[in-house]
Amino acid sequence: FIYASANAWFFPARSASIPNLVEDDELVAANSLSQMTFQVVQLVVPPVGGILVALLAPNYFLAFAITSMTFVFSAIALQGIKTNLVPTRKDLDKESLRSQIIEGGRFVVGNAILSFLFVFAMMLAASSGILNALLMPYFEGELGLGSAQIGLVLSAGAATGAVTAIYFSRKREINKPLYIVAIAGLLAGFAIFAMVLAFDLVTVMLSWAMIGAVDVMLNIPLTVLMQQLVSDELRGRVFALLNVAFTAVQVMGMGIGGLWAEAVGSTGPPLIGAAIAMVFVSLIGFAAISIFKLHSRLPVKKLETEEEQDLSILAEVPT
Repeated sequence: FIYASANAWFFPARSASIPNLVEDDELVAANSLSQMTFQVVQLVVPPVGGILVALLAPNYFLAFAITSMTFVFSAIALQGIKTNLVPTRKDLDKESLRSQIIEGGRFVVGNAILSFLFVFAMMLAASSGILNALLMPYFEGELGLGSAQIGLVLSAGAATGAVTAIYFSRKREINKPLYIVAIAGLLAGFAIFAMVLAFDLVTVMLSWAMIGAVDVMLNIPLTVLMQQLVSDELRGRVFALLNVAFTAVQVMGMGIGGLWAEAVGSTGPPLIGAAIAMVFVSLIGFAAISIFKLHSRLPVKKLETEEEQDLSILAEVPT
């Protein structure tokens, strides 16, 4: 409970703080680096942890102690940030948590793009909850995978996630970000459906590799858009609201998935239902983006293309 509570504070704070640490045209690269770091950790640490647990069995105290120390080291590293991350506010009076959440909600409702992102994320959260609840029972019960094989599957997803993050890190700006978010949801639905139809380790790894890639493909544009659209004063409140709402809906999805699997005696039908829901939600997202012309409401950024930069350099060279 304490670990989950700490994460609930950390992730919104991290996302809200990144714009204070980098320039606006570096947001894509910064968020890509954050995603890549997480994926690399997911790729490297589980095998190392497995070896450590095997060496320490049956006394696992040292393993837990090492894990706890990593959080201490992270806290020490965060203290090295010299930039002031406290948002500037006109009203210096302390507000209650309830009033802050309400204010963040009002800001989201008043912005068409943020409203779309919130609704889209909430609709995907239920399917994500079903997947999270039934993933291990499906791997172990339906497919009969062992711990080593499951580790390979998860590593495949982390590897493709890291590659996707590297791809995005090379961009200064994401073109048509809302469509990318919708495409990611659509591909996630297809990937889950492919995973249910998988018949051996290779096909499971391929489908999970696709899920790992689209997870990063979804998170980077969504996070960057929210960082750009929300002012520094309200950014923490909006990210906290998204985290609370997403987690609540995801937990409901876990409950639905568990009850559904128990009722039918199989994890397959709930996972297929989650895949269909993701595809349906993504198609609705495509329609909403097009009908309401949401991309036309994005702030226009004046970024020089490579060709424009070359022309400006030539203009400065004396002839």
